[in-house]
Amino acid sequence: MGASLSFPDLDLSFVPAVVAQDPHWIKCIELALRSKSEDQRYGSLIILNNHIIGEGWNRLLKKSEPFPFPTSFFLHAEIAAIGEAIGRNSEKGIAGATVYVAGFFVKSRRPLILKHITNTCVNCTKKYPRFKLNAAFISRFGWVQFSGEKAYQNALDNQKLRKEQKLSAGQLRMNISL
Repeated sequence: MGASLSFPDLDLSFVPAVVAQDPHWIKCIELALRSKSEDQRYGSLIILNNHIIGEGWNRLLKKSEPFPFPTSFFLHAEIAAIGEAIGRNSEKGIAGATVYVAGFFVKSRRPLILKHITNTCVNCTKKYPRFKLNAAFISRFGWVQFSGEKAYQNALDNQKLRKEQKLSAGQLRMNISL
């Protein structure tokens, strides 16, 4: 289990003001701080009509915990947030919502701020088209939004790139972040 961290423990020295002051980014990082992961921690929000309808962070699914769709025992932040949103609203009730995700590297304590528009997790982004969700990822200019289909295609492209360059997901994320 990873050490407990708080917002002041993070290296925000390079984070652009437009990001550091964004309430959705702050909330995602606060959720990520709940995680116990030793490598990377993420938080996610599902937002529909300017209302948060789901929240999540990377964590373990409890044995008796109900979940609205089949998944592994390890929940990525996005999957946890989608599950909570479905639990509150139904699958149809989340259509058109946007998945916001942000996180940080535990060892360096540096938030992941993308240099360019991309997605890295195929397992998470393949759920976006299924549930008719849009995607939002943080860049140095703030949130960038696009369709769930585009997010999934970005993740597939990055999966191919990782295989070609023999990179782990963590290495790829470090390469594409500020």
